[in-house]
Amino acid sequence: MADFFDPVNLWLNFDPALTDADLNILSEYERDGIQYREFFFSPFPTAVPGVAPTRAFGIFARSAADAGKTLTPVFLPGDADTGIDREWLAAFCRKGYAALTVDLRGSGEGAARGATFYAAADAAANYALIDDLYTTGVVKKSCWYIWSALCMRTLSLAETFPDLRPRPLLAAKGIAASVGMILAAVDKRLAGAALLFCNEPQTYAGDDGAKRFAGIFSAIANAPLVKCPVLFMGATNDDRFSFANFYEIFARIPPETNSVMSMSAGLCREVGFAESTDLDLFFEAAAADDLRLSKPTIHFTVSENKLYFSIKPCAALPVKHCILYCAYGGEARDRNWERKEAFAGADGEFITAVDSFDIPDPIYIYGAVHYEFGLSLCTRVIKKTAAELNAPCKPLVHSHLLYAPGGGRDSFTTVDNGCLIHRKENVELARGPLGIEGARAGIGKLATFKPGDPRFSPLLAGSAIQINVYSPAAGTFVVVLKDGKDVRYYSKETPLCGGEIWQKIVLDPSAFKTSEKVALVDFSDIKLLYFERPADILVSSILWT
Repeated sequence: MADFFDPVNLWLNFDPALTDADLNILSEYERDGIQYREFFFSPFPTAVPGVAPTRAFGIFARSAADAGKTLTPVFLPGDADTGIDREWLAAFCRKGYAALTVDLRGSGEGAARGATFYAAADAAANYALIDDLYTTGVVKKSCWYIWSALCMRTLSLAETFPDLRPRPLLAAKGIAASVGMILAAVDKRLAGAALLFCNEPQTYAGDDGAKRFAGIFSAIANAPLVKCPVLFMGATNDDRFSFANFYEIFARIPPETNSVMSMSAGLCREVGFAESTDLDLFFEAAAADDLRLSKPTIHFTVSENKLYFSIKPCAALPVKHCILYCAYGGEARDRNWERKEAFAGADGEFITAVDSFDIPDPIYIYGAVHYEFGLSLCTRVIKKTAAELNAPCKPLVHSHLLYAPGGGRDSFTTVDNGCLIHRKENVELARGPLGIEGARAGIGKLATFKPGDPRFSPLLAGSAIQINVYSPAAGTFVVVLKDGKDVRYYSKETPLCGGEIWQKIVLDPSAFKTSEKVALVDFSDIKLLYFERPADILVSSILWT
């Protein structure tokens, strides 16, 4: 496995040049103002020992309105599961770029359901299982080597296309972001790379999971060798994602590359990634070799029982607002992130404060600066326990109240199936009977991470949970709890009486069961609570009793 953690030697004798592309144009057509060229080519010569002859499918696209113009190309490595994304190609073309993507699985339209990139890359690498990688140590035969080599050979092919600028940009999301990190470290032709990481190693299982695990650590190994500016993007509370862990990858990227981090606590950036203004500003600056963006910095001082934070944004861009995110304890993906507005102070800094509690778990802090043009950049992550702060701390007083009328939207977020991507922006407030305010989900399911916050966790093992809800119609709704320790989901279907009243529902732990009918013992390890159907119920309060 030595080669795996030694990217310099791994790629020492690799030549990205194409000796014989054997380009075969399949079709050229225009759709919705975008001109497409679909083709096959040979990225790997048959003379390479251990690598089977492989034909790769690619699409090159540009806007018909840009005919005759010299454009900057954006290379889009296909995601491991979805492969070719024609909508993503079109989105970049509409922004004024040429777009290029490639896949070993063919056009994707005739691919078997569930087929991933790995099988095709493994076939090209001439081995079937990740076990071969561990037993032989021949990392050059892994799917990651093949995937990355394919991308670099595709960039060489693009150099033969007319009307393209010489220094391409790269945008990669999901597990393909690991390939993007490899290219940013190995291929000196890139002007910049925007990488959206959505997954972390410990969530993967099975053979594909082992490969993804290897990909993440490949990103870690290559980060110190990155040569171009990287826009490092992610979201904090995707169920598959740990913000603190991925910050450690970003911290390895050399500062002289002017790489910047853009994390979101409320919105998974995979939604609308191609339309993001973050990409617009970053790509425009990277293509012009004029990246004047600087990472915002964060510092703190201690006074009595409070931590005062000072955030210094990039002076080159006008600031819209500055938010401090803090979380007290909890597993990385289950933290109750609290948002605090920072206010402008002297010398262009933004200042705010949070309470310091006497708890054994660390407090996590980072700042996000939102600029006028839509770009958001983040500071480093501060992780400190009360003992490390070496300052007077407030004794922790548990609150039995998770939510009360007038609590606004900050206690809630929304989740969807599977990924549990949380989006505070989808929480709606409305008034029910007696003019009492409640919360509901505009999109997705109403959820809260507060049970995992030590300030709001249940005091007693025998606690019950009380929920006040309003539903104009009779029916049922489901309360779902996520156990952060064993990562189990417990649920309880509850009848709704309907009508213009607030219905009080009290549930003991034993009322909640897994799909295997295992009953919950107590609420102590519960990190997430959310509601399933109906979508139009209002929740006015949640408390431990």
